[in-house]
Amino acid sequence: MVGTTDILIISNPVSTFVYKLSLHNQQVTTFADHRPHEVGDISINERDEVFVSTATPDIVVLNQSGTTIRKVTIGSETIMLVVCLSSGRPCAVQTIGGRWTDRKIKITDESGTVIQTWTGELNNGQKVGSKGLWKMSCDKYDKVFVPDFSKNQVYVLPRDGKQAVCLLDWRHGVVQPTVVGVDTCGDVWIGCFDGTVHVMRL
Repeated sequence: MVGTTDILIISNPVSTFVYKLSLHNQQVTTFADHRPHEVGDISINERDEVFVSTATPDIVVLNQSGTTIRKVTIGSETIMLVVCLSSGRPCAVQTIGGRWTDRKIKITDESGTVIQTWTGELNNGQKVGSKGLWKMSCDKYDKVFVPDFSKNQVYVLPRDGKQAVCLLDWRHGVVQPTVVGVDTCGDVWIGCFDGTVHVMRL
């Protein structure tokens, strides 16, 4: 969490709980319980608001105490993953259609109004079909970095564009990426299913 030594975590397999790990005393406590809904993902904006996806069309927004302060509903599709953009206001969410490989990314404002949708368009004129999209991240310029487990790829969706750029090629040797993080220096950390972590400087 911003300005603290607390880390929010969710379990795998999924549960209804969000936990808080305090690095100060190395204690794990329950931060929030979203029964009956399972927690799919969490993200924190610069105002320390915690955005929680609950495998429903709703994103639940919590304060630093774990209390719900509002809900944001985005259409009628199930929200699997969420990431807060650096501006702190809009957030990027991943929704799922009829199949788990039929995912889209929607950029919304705080009220849930969709202002941009990405369904797989690339800047080379091609379109990604079936996608295994996983834990996203963003940089300070609000570019969204999205790992595709099934295509061994990380897509970069620019702030004002609907066409993504492919970050990786065969030379990088990244296999089955499941999570992406961008640090304050702009380096991209890519975690893979086999436990390896790749770091790229853009």
